[in-house]
Amino acid sequence: MVSITKRQLALIVLGWALFGWLNGTLLYFGIIAEGATPQFTYSQFAVRQGSRWLVWALLTPAVILLCRRVPPALRARPVTIHAVASVLVAAARSSGVVLTDRIAAPRPSTQTFLESWWGMLTFSAPVDLVIYFAIVGVVLAIESRRRLRERELLLAQTQLANLRLQIQPHFLFNTLHTIASLVRDGSSQAAVTMIAGLSDLLRYSLDNAGRDLVPLSEELEVVRRYLEIQQTRFSDRLRVTVDAAADTYNAAVPTLLLQPLVENAIRHGDATTIDVRSRRDGDTLVIDIANDGSPLASGWQQREGVGLSSTRRRLEQLYAGSASLELENQQPAGVIARVRIPYVRDLA
Repeated sequence: MVSITKRQLALIVLGWALFGWLNGTLLYFGIIAEGATPQFTYSQFAVRQGSRWLVWALLTPAVILLCRRVPPALRARPVTIHAVASVLVAAARSSGVVLTDRIAAPRPSTQTFLESWWGMLTFSAPVDLVIYFAIVGVVLAIESRRRLRERELLLAQTQLANLRLQIQPHFLFNTLHTIASLVRDGSSQAAVTMIAGLSDLLRYSLDNAGRDLVPLSEELEVVRRYLEIQQTRFSDRLRVTVDAAADTYNAAVPTLLLQPLVENAIRHGDATTIDVRSRRDGDTLVIDIANDGSPLASGWQQREGVGLSSTRRRLEQLYAGSASLELENQQPAGVIARVRIPYVRDLA
């Protein structure tokens, strides 16, 4: 059961105090407008009416907690419980009103406390019952919205996990295919080197399976290990540079964000040079992965591979439209993939 925070309690008290003051003000000047003379001064009247409604500030948390413990529903048990509770709350509110009247604005009375309580109950019970079920309705709406947000969050987390599962086998199968090719070609030392690098990358992937965000420095290390594997494959033909601004190392980025983009730059661009750069642009982290290979063909968006499409969906899930992945041709040759995400250092 979710408890009520101090901030929520303060808002409840403030809300009922404001409502009581407005109610007292309207009644006081309404009496004057009708030509009658109020029995109290304005300040006394405002205090008296305000204290009457502040009784609800004491009762509202109890109603909220009951609604959370016994959610309203069209079934016998919750209907019975809330019907009985509404009557008890109305009775308690009448007791509180009589008590606060005698404390806040005392005046001679021939009625006993019980007589005053019964008179107040018969007068205010209809309004108090309406208020009780209005509070129940508000709590029901808020709790429904909270549960909807929790379901949406769970769905988003599940989708992110599925997208990561799409990316990791894609990378694994491609690397194993390369290792098999090296073994067939007799390049056993290169194959052993690639297997060792692949082992490190898989260990990183498993260790970070439950993390959506990691520091950019960790992602750059993954990219370096991956590029070492590819340099083993392509020997001296592939040149790699990694240039990250110092103020971006601790920036939070999605796990395994860069590897599929670098893989795409190598596989689809016939590239001999790969440049990975990061910089901060105000409140945005900008990461570029550029190659010197073939330009993007016309209509390439319709043939986008698993790596790019999964990365786009992950960015949409994590940043809800405030991140982007763009590909464009460079001059005189090559393609650049540019990722823009909010610059955040707090991984929470």
